[in-house]
Amino acid sequence: MAVIGVGLDFSGQAALVVESEEQITPKLLDTAARRYAGLPVTIAVTERLCLREMREEETELLDGLDAAVDSPFAAVNEYHGLDVRKRREKFRSYRQWAYGMLEMGLYLVFRKSDGQLIGRAGFNQGDFGSADVMVSYEIVRREQRKGYGRECLTALIHYARQLGVEKLCALIDPDNAASLALASSCGFQPDGYFQGKCRLLLVMRQES
Repeated sequence: MAVIGVGLDFSGQAALVVESEEQITPKLLDTAARRYAGLPVTIAVTERLCLREMREEETELLDGLDAAVDSPFAAVNEYHGLDVRKRREKFRSYRQWAYGMLEMGLYLVFRKSDGQLIGRAGFNQGDFGSADVMVSYEIVRREQRKGYGRECLTALIHYARQLGVEKLCALIDPDNAASLALASSCGFQPDGYFQGKCRLLLVMRQES
């Protein structure tokens, strides 16, 4: 199997396909090799945090994470209650679709100093009214009020710009003043409500 296919008429099997050889960079080669081997890709490294794709076996960590955060996601994670076989099938499909094809998904957040899992952050794609991409972030309660949420959100905005996202929205509970203030300080503007939550919109300016 080729790791990277070149040309829009490429018809073989490849982890990634690019239009021309000039687009192949060391970072892209690393990403393609990891995709081919089924390994997680790190999508952002900040001063204190590492955001990376989830491994198949790490879906088992999400129940504990749900219990330790005030989650912006569903009441329980998408793997909750599934047996091992169904969980693996669901994750493999998600990895191929969200991580592989869309290059946008939900990631685990680790503290660099000790490798501790302290949250989950990333993107969902769908119809959110004013935008097709929603950004979300959750930090475990014991690690809140330390600036980790801001590091996550700033890194995710940068990543979305690199992928050419034009509009990014956040859906936040109306009574979550801290999260509303954080999104506002990062450039998000009020944009009505969506399914009972405040919708905030960020119109992206592409980075050169």
